[in-house]
Amino acid sequence: MIVRQFDLAFTGPRVSVVIGLVSTEDCDRIFETLESLSSKQRSYACEVVVADRRNDRISAAIAERFPDAHLVQCAPGTTLPELRTIALERSTGDIVAVSVPRDTFTRGFWETTVHPLLLQHGGRFFSRNAIKMYHCKKFSLSLFASQRYIYSRYFGGIRFARNQWLRRWAAAAASLFLPALLLRRMWVQATGAKRLNREFMAAMPTLLLFIVIYSVGEMVGYLFGAGDALAKIE
Repeated sequence: MIVRQFDLAFTGPRVSVVIGLVSTEDCDRIFETLESLSSKQRSYACEVVVADRRNDRISAAIAERFPDAHLVQCAPGTTLPELRTIALERSTGDIVAVSVPRDTFTRGFWETTVHPLLLQHGGRFFSRNAIKMYHCKKFSLSLFASQRYIYSRYFGGIRFARNQWLRRWAAAAASLFLPALLLRRMWVQATGAKRLNREFMAAMPTLLLFIVIYSVGEMVGYLFGAGDALAKIE
């Protein structure tokens, strides 16, 4: 368990940024992130912990170019949630407040698993427009499609116990309606303010492809379990 309180007398790093290094495409993108975080250290203490299962030329370059980053070498088969948990456990920043069991983190370190647990433990979430985040990584069509399938299979595979076959079959059948449901949600969000109508229509063929792939993955997860999907998620 890791629980830290904000302390005005604390002299260590105020913020810890944890990264799991798994990318098989656009691998050099990590340097942009580290350079951005490095520049921020001029105004306040920022700790960066990178848990790395790649252990390749990118790893060597990080160690050489960013000596202040804590690079933690991990086994090649370490899953992304495990990498994030390892990095979290190595962090020393003051602004870290996490209280869920470790095995829950290592099974799935994502919004759908962590956020409900934090809320159950009295946590609160705030939305601020002043905070901006940019997702700069580039995906090929094949990688993005395969990752959507893998993630959705994992999600469907762990929702119910293996012996809950009736619920699994019912969920698999309901997955047939998932494309229509997801497309409607996207349509409402994108066109609600009438600002993204044109962009949404242009992106619809690609979005529909990904939605169908996601739905198929979730159905397979319900019927056959997660398999080794967690180890393949990037």
